Amino acid sequence: MTVATPDASNSTRIEVLQNTENIVDAYLQIFRNSKSKWDYYADVKSVIFAIDMIEKALIDTKARGIKSRFITEITKDNFHHCKEVIMKIGEVRHLDGVKGNFGVSDTEYITTTMRESQIETTATPTPTPATTATPTTALPSHAVYSNVKEDIQQHQYLFDTLWSKGTPAEQKIREIEEVTVHYETKILDNPEEIVNEIGRLTARSNEVSNCLTPGDAV
Repeated sequence: MTVATPDASNSTRIEVLQNTENIVDAYLQIFRNSKSKWDYYADVKSVIFAIDMIEKALIDTKARGIKSRFITEITKDNFHHCKEVIMKIGEVRHLDGVKGNFGVSDTEYITTTMRESQIETTATPTPTPATTATPTTALPSHAVYSNVKEDIQQHQYLFDTLWSKGTPAEQKIREIEEVTVHYETKILDNPEEIVNEIGRLTARSNEVSNCLTPGDAV
């Protein structure tokens, strides 16, 4: 369903796509039309849809020399998928709290709304306790597609801004695998916060060293 046709003379358009087949076709079209890049910002369920359902097309874009970049939230639950699948297709960066999704190429833009759907199976169901959850997967319910230049420019700028704030996937995965300790330096000027922090450090440490100037007290 076409929502608007800003300039029919050069085929620019904005469309709302209503089912999974049409949405996947739109992604495939974007990959085919891409000249140099594909940038995708997505939460966990969106990025897995984009990879699992159209992984071959993404691999083909890489073979054509298309540079792909992905921003998602990497956690202990999905870092294996990021490491073994997504990072083999393109460059990946981690960002805390990623919600929703959008993708942008040289000439096209798309954003997709995901919904939870029961996994279909032809196998004979095995009786399970009433408390066992029905398996679900995330599928797109609708999407908005645009090849309007202003939409592309706006979302490219947004992606580049988020990309600059992201952590390289290799670093984030290393932190998860090695349970890396994060070091932090803070300046405390509230007496109550200072007392609480000293109490916390004392409780967690076998030894505490203090450096005091004349007149200071703990």
